[in-house]
Amino acid sequence: MRGALERLRQNVRFVRRRPGVAARAIANVLAVRAGRPRLRTIDFDVTNACPLKCAQCYAADFHMPRDRELTVEEFARVAGEARRLGALQANLSGGEALVRRDLPAIIAACRRAGLLVSMCTSGVGLTPQRLSVLAQAGLDVIIFSVDASDAATHDKNRGVRGLHARVLDGIRA
Repeated sequence: MRGALERLRQNVRFVRRRPGVAARAIANVLAVRAGRPRLRTIDFDVTNACPLKCAQCYAADFHMPRDRELTVEEFARVAGEARRLGALQANLSGGEALVRRDLPAIIAACRRAGLLVSMCTSGVGLTPQRLSVLAQAGLDVIIFSVDASDAATHDKNRGVRGLHARVLDGIRA
């Protein structure tokens, strides 16, 4: 019970820092109960590029040239459309989202559209400085991909020795 109350307190603090989110979430619940489906989350694969060679990943199979990826303006337009359809959140992933140099601008565009922003990452390339820039751009949540609790299994699956330790450093940051 104590754990549930603390999670509730954390969620309340989080929502208070995001004006309008609670009201939109309640409106979405009411719309769905009235039989009108609403979009809740939009997932953006911001790139297929990734410096890793993970055993389970298929992103590299798409071979999208980097110059054909969506622009910040295109992300902003789609994020705005998603918001109008009821979305509360944009989730950014890839390949590896951190590969995009303009990631802070993409995050800011999603925030300007009124969306909460989360990012799925392997943690490769995440430094305290980069984390600060992403937070200032409006990143709300980071979801780290961890394949195993032991470094050897994780690093073998990801194809990069020492990555497990770097992911843990990113989580601590």
